Amino acid sequence: MLKELSPVVQAASVDEFYLDLTGTERLFASETLEETAWRMRGEVLERTRISVSFGGGTRRVIAKLAATKAKPAGVHIVAPGSEQDFLDPLPLSELPGVGPTLVEELSKKGLVTVADARVVQQEWLERWFGPRRGEWLHRRLHGIDRSHVDPHQHRKSISSERTFFEDLDRMEDLDHRLLELATSVGSTLRKKGIRARTITVKLRDHDFNTRQHSRTLPEPVESNQAIIEVARSLLRELRADRHVPARLLGVGLSGLVQPDQSAQLALFDAAVGQQETDRDRNLSRVVDRLADRFGYGTVVPGGLVGTRPGARQSEDRKDPPSEGTDKRP
Repeated sequence: MLKELSPVVQAASVDEFYLDLTGTERLFASETLEETAWRMRGEVLERTRISVSFGGGTRRVIAKLAATKAKPAGVHIVAPGSEQDFLDPLPLSELPGVGPTLVEELSKKGLVTVADARVVQQEWLERWFGPRRGEWLHRRLHGIDRSHVDPHQHRKSISSERTFFEDLDRMEDLDHRLLELATSVGSTLRKKGIRARTITVKLRDHDFNTRQHSRTLPEPVESNQAIIEVARSLLRELRADRHVPARLLGVGLSGLVQPDQSAQLALFDAAVGQQETDRDRNLSRVVDRLADRFGYGTVVPGGLVGTRPGARQSEDRKDPPSEGTDKRP
């Protein structure tokens, strides 16, 4: 849908896309950029029943931050020349790439907002955090972003998330949803002909506290069996850390490599043992072929057979269906 509305579209994540409208000024001359964004949002909602937020700016990092300000279901445009005024009041924790550790280090120096840190000379930032990190932070504080919207950029991860209408507390219910998510990302992974080295499970608690655990494997995997086993282990770790009702669950795959690359990498870890077997991979591919022919759910893990959890799946799905074959409602 976005590709019909914009000449250049890049998928940045499972629920985030960049649109480059450069060159459309004459085409949309009768409306402002804000009016264009509202029109696009309305068309997406009407045709797909998906509610989205639009942020606009002269650079990708500005547009990303503006989209956050536009939530939920709104539009926020940062006019050319007003970028710094927009950035200065923001807490440093809202800047993309500025994680909790860096925020804590900056806070110890009395720097809490972008305006606080922006007055620090780049030389001092490099002394504190090293040349590369200091230069990057200086550019981020000034909204400098040299990246472009690239529709051909290789995908760095595959993920699937579910938000629940009602919080889930029983491990059986969460495990059921985990199986759905793991098989979904596994199917997408195999359709792209790649494997993953890192598996991540994300959990958002009832109080909106978001946590995640990841595990990088000695050998890249592609089978449902391997993904499910690791994801289950990570979910149990998260629940052991904090056993409270959950409102969102997600499974992500990263460290994506081609099968020929994975074979080479495995030579260095041969002593660690296999995470999956040829039988696991072949079985998952057979399931994929059956789903292509007879529809999703033809063959599912045993844990998905029987009574479904009481909580309904949210209509605010965060993952697009797998290309061409997903027949889920």
